[in-house]
Amino acid sequence: MATEPPSSSSGTTSVTLSHRHAFGLKANVRSNVHYAEETQLIYPVGTNTVLWLADQKQQKLFPANEGADGITCLAVNNTKRFLAVAEACSEGAIATIFDLVTAKQRKTLQLSNCDCPEFVCLAFSMDPKFLLTLSGLSPSGTQDWTLTFWKWDRAMPQGSIQVSNPQRSPCHECSFIPSETSNVAAVVGDGI
Repeated sequence: MATEPPSSSSGTTSVTLSHRHAFGLKANVRSNVHYAEETQLIYPVGTNTVLWLADQKQQKLFPANEGADGITCLAVNNTKRFLAVAEACSEGAIATIFDLVTAKQRKTLQLSNCDCPEFVCLAFSMDPKFLLTLSGLSPSGTQDWTLTFWKWDRAMPQGSIQVSNPQRSPCHECSFIPSETSNVAAVVGDGI
């Protein structure tokens, strides 16, 4: 944490705190470690996601959304330009897209009609225009294991479907099939 010197013009003391470093690793996050480049590592720490620049011995921190309960999974696109961070939230799962070059937030994705509190998996398409999100169990039971196909730069879902079997078996992973140019998706789960 860094502090700024007190303000002397008004006679009051003003202190501003900002993150400088985050230590640790949040181990219960799916796909929790990624390489951005040969000397750049991405990983979750608490409610932040860190881009560790090993050659410069610096960190860039990507903060969590206000009101989120914690990070559930990460995804990086194949060109290593964009980072997707999924967070659990009682008001509905959130996925935030960050630009790794500028270190700025690009979009926040949240389904308005889904009561599922978390995304269990994220996946970018080969051209990073699209994102898959796989939700977990929903409190109502009506939207369990919903796979949503997003055009993320417009924060618009293009379609969604429940992908579990009639026994509501858990789904663990979603991905785009890399050899397909028509954005074919695959889902992995118990008995699916």
